[in-house]
Amino acid sequence: MINGGIAVKITFIETPVTKERDMSVEFATCPADAEIKVAVFDEHSDNNEQFYSAIADADAVCMYGYVYLDKQKIDAMPNCKVISFQSTGYNEVDFDYATEKGITIVSILDYCTQETAENAFTMILALQRDTITYNKAVQQDHIWQVNQTRRLKRVEGQTMGIVGLGRIGQSVARKAKGFDMEVIAYDPFLPPEIAEGIGVKLVSFDTILAESDVVSIHMNLTEENVHMFNKAAFQKMKKKPDRKSV
Repeated sequence: MINGGIAVKITFIETPVTKERDMSVEFATCPADAEIKVAVFDEHSDNNEQFYSAIADADAVCMYGYVYLDKQKIDAMPNCKVISFQSTGYNEVDFDYATEKGITIVSILDYCTQETAENAFTMILALQRDTITYNKAVQQDHIWQVNQTRRLKRVEGQTMGIVGLGRIGQSVARKAKGFDMEVIAYDPFLPPEIAEGIGVKLVSFDTILAESDVVSIHMNLTEENVHMFNKAAFQKMKKKPDRKSV
């Protein structure tokens, strides 16, 4: 209850693709007397009246981040006090404008930490051992040839450069150490003792580019790091690593 006993109004923002997903867990965590709506925004449609109608009286909105909340959408929900992202990042909202309007932005810092790290390392192994080529040969071409690819690389002894050594980056680092890789990282916000505690050396961004065989990127998108990996950055990669995990 809010506002003197009036039930809180919560709107889940979805897209035409995500609207059919099972949201029973999300609904179950809402207050029992909450008024729940689902607002579907279609970026390919000129008619989103249902969406704006559904968010008009929302006290709080929950979203994965597939819909960008710009000034127009924020202005369309004058009662909103909280925007909750079901993810770690919150780059799908005009953060400054929302906070200016008195809206609190929250996210789930531990969302899918291990799953994301495991997925990143799965891609690293798939690329280094070129299992994609072998899988295609067996599944589609129905052949097996040991020399199907000449791009196989031994993971042991390679240098992994991690950009962004937060929860996910640290999990990737531990997995890399388990494969006997050397791990270096760039994270200007992380205390060195935390990196040292998991056997990782903090270095400059240029060192990451120059020394890494594999680069794994784990940062929230911000105005400061957008286009961080530009043409100039790739030109500094002395080893010319062709294996990158994002």
